[in-house]
Amino acid sequence: MVMTLFVGAAVAELAATLVSSRHVVGGVVVFLVIVAVTGVALWMTRRHAGVVRLELRGTELRRISPAGSRVLTAAGPIERIVAVTYRAGGGPPQPRWLLVDGAGRAVGRLSLDYWAGQDLNALRDALGVSFEQRRRVMSARALRREIPDAVPWAIAHVWTSVTVGLALVIGLVVLAYYAL
Repeated sequence: MVMTLFVGAAVAELAATLVSSRHVVGGVVVFLVIVAVTGVALWMTRRHAGVVRLELRGTELRRISPAGSRVLTAAGPIERIVAVTYRAGGGPPQPRWLLVDGAGRAVGRLSLDYWAGQDLNALRDALGVSFEQRRRVMSARALRREIPDAVPWAIAHVWTSVTVGLALVIGLVVLAYYAL
């Protein structure tokens, strides 16, 4: 994420230089580079999401990834696991196991794309918690309303996120164009 922001800042500075010197073609090229860099960063993030592992020590469940480690049971023990499938922004169905605490908030989301079924079943058995299977596909917004933190805000509101991001990029290019 930090690398993406750093590269994005460098590309934005290059865009400001090219656009401020009235090189419209340069501005278009830089915009395409920004789109490509963002796409590669998103692909890398998704590609390396499978490098995450869970570690259970007593009652403490820890999520360990290249980005660091986080205790999932810090707010309290996991009380249930909910198997859901949701759809965000008209995309394909996303099957997940949600680790839900006593307050009803999702403290962890496990994608069935990355975790093997026998590993998930072993985790459920090790935690000794109730398991709830939901058969119907839900929208990301409905799932977020029902189980807080089940889906990140940006995913539950895909089109708002895309619109705001696009407005920021266009605003920066216009600002750079009229800066000099």
